[in-house]
Amino acid sequence: MTPELRQRAQSARHEITRRLLSELGPEGHWTGELSSSALSTATAVVALATMDRGANERWIQSGLNWLAQHANADGGWGDTVRSRSNPSTTALAWAAFGAVEADATFPQPVNGAVAYLERTLGPLGQLVPSIEALYGKDRTFSVPITMTLALSGRLGPDGWRRVRPLPFELAVLPQAVFGALRLPVVSYALPALIAIGQVIHQRSKRFHPLRSLARNRTLNVLITLQPENGGFLEATPLTSFVTMSLAGMGLSGHLVAQRGAGFLKQSMRPDGSWPIDTNLATWVTTLSIKALRFVPHLSKNLPSPRHRTPTPYRNPSASPGSWSQYVSRFWKTIFSMNRASVAAGVPPAVEGGVSPPGMPARANQDPTARSAGQDARLYGRRDAYRHNTDVSPPGIPAGFLDPEKLGIEQGALDAPQRLSLRRWLLGQQYRVQHPYTGAAPGGWAWTDLPGGVPDADDTAGALLALRHLGEPDMETRQAAAAGVVWLLGLQNRDGGIPTFCRGWGTLPFDRSTPELTAHALRAWAAWEPHLDRPLANRVAQATRRALLYLDRSQRADGAWIPLWFGNEQAAGQENPVYGTAQVLIAMNERKAGELALRESSRQRAARFLVQAQRPDGAWGGDARAGVSLEETALAVEALLGVPECHAQAEAGLTALLNRLEADQELTAAPIGLYFARLWYFERLYPLIFVASALGRACEVTTPSDQG
Repeated sequence: MTPELRQRAQSARHEITRRLLSELGPEGHWTGELSSSALSTATAVVALATMDRGANERWIQSGLNWLAQHANADGGWGDTVRSRSNPSTTALAWAAFGAVEADATFPQPVNGAVAYLERTLGPLGQLVPSIEALYGKDRTFSVPITMTLALSGRLGPDGWRRVRPLPFELAVLPQAVFGALRLPVVSYALPALIAIGQVIHQRSKRFHPLRSLARNRTLNVLITLQPENGGFLEATPLTSFVTMSLAGMGLSGHLVAQRGAGFLKQSMRPDGSWPIDTNLATWVTTLSIKALRFVPHLSKNLPSPRHRTPTPYRNPSASPGSWSQYVSRFWKTIFSMNRASVAAGVPPAVEGGVSPPGMPARANQDPTARSAGQDARLYGRRDAYRHNTDVSPPGIPAGFLDPEKLGIEQGALDAPQRLSLRRWLLGQQYRVQHPYTGAAPGGWAWTDLPGGVPDADDTAGALLALRHLGEPDMETRQAAAAGVVWLLGLQNRDGGIPTFCRGWGTLPFDRSTPELTAHALRAWAAWEPHLDRPLANRVAQATRRALLYLDRSQRADGAWIPLWFGNEQAAGQENPVYGTAQVLIAMNERKAGELALRESSRQRAARFLVQAQRPDGAWGGDARAGVSLEETALAVEALLGVPECHAQAEAGLTALLNRLEADQELTAAPIGLYFARLWYFERLYPLIFVASALGRACEVTTPSDQG
């Protein structure tokens, strides 16, 4: 690397680090900001209009105004303001105007939507089969769309008869049975299965005595699945679908509907829009921690004795995706929460004082904190300070091994920040079985809010972030061991890691995926020196199986395809650059012998990234897609770990620095994929990915440095 290029990289790193640190919120973590979503806005409008159009007029009108102002030139809507129009979002926006009979008030966007739908899907009379064809066998999203169209009157007087029924009566069965039944919805969609299935059954007047008998029982299940704040998964679309379904069959006063409407009104933005999800606070926090300190091995200057730490959770055989026991024993779980946490080997949380006997593990001595943390206690996380704003974190405790005193490079985060972030992350770990998905204890969700559920990517991210925050104390080692066990329990038969649960495997979000598997491998390797021998042996066995999965899932051209990221301009709207870079980054880390696949697989991955590089040195989702800061940064970081590709990495670094100078705002690209392939962008992604790439560039030595 030439001195001039290194100087540019160091200067840019300093500025990006400053900007990323400035985003650290007063609560001591990063929150970020998700893009506004036309789809979320449309579904929220329909839900609030179905609940009570008059009482919710302010929110409804604001949402319609936002939709009218953000239609694309072709008459349709995309999932974000930077996305191409798509039929699903356009159909839902069209339904929103119909739900409040606003066609005459908004003739231009309504007529534009009709014209777009007819161009892309054909005659409106074929709208239902056309939408179903977009999603194939997966009815997780096609049925909610067609239900919304029927509810808004867009399908005509016989519209309900054209909407496919959903077997909501199955919700009373153990969730483990669903995979065997090949239920045409994914695990996270159970609230929609219940509510949407019921409204279709009632409004279509189809005769099905079993479904009529199951109505009340499944509604009771729905109550247990909803968090206190009303937001299922913190997701506006899912919450909207459930709320409008209940209201659509005359149950506007139902507790679930009332909570859902309250969540929607609370989450509307000042401009009248709704995001796809409230926030990704835990995810962007763990990404930021890793980006701000770029040292491949924390313990490079320290011995790594194998600590004989007892694993705090002893349920490795239970499937994280099973909620069978929860349906029948929900209240037992609630009232025995403290007893269960002690039995699991987890000490009660200390928040303003030691929890007295009989109090839940999350109890805080401050009454305000107790009230604010009610639903958080229900979901079993251990917050250190998040629910008690009057209590500040204390100074560095005696048990905290300050990495700076141990000679470990820690980058931009000082010791108090690291301690605060560690405690916050420990507070986000789920310590009881999750009532929504039935996930076993030990995982992390993407958000700090009650609607999150544990998942593989965020659990792996939290484990890595905790390792980056310094040498762990006993509490951190216990939490990490629980997270390791959680990921082990998630591993599929094919050796890969899925998102939420093991065993369904027939629909996208329950299948193994390469980037999650690579992330889990990094987390396991980071904590292996701190695990007891039996657990370390399990990790070694799981690692071998995961590496075989990655070997099998690599495409012939060397690429890996991710699940949670895509690119609208790439072939198949996939993002092989993102997936390949993430796996290659894992392979490039230290202890390569433990993480690396065959060297040929690694070289094929590097060659794919080189071949996908644009003439100016930047990257998009593939060789033909438009470039972005996020994709360029990831590819640069990955190739910097491959000595044979340092020339291409330096060309990419130059392109990245040029783009930083040309785009001072660091414009985020809509490459994120939410449930059901809904696009989003996150304002912090460019900052985080660029900070990580620049950190790697400033640490690595390339052949040109010798010249």
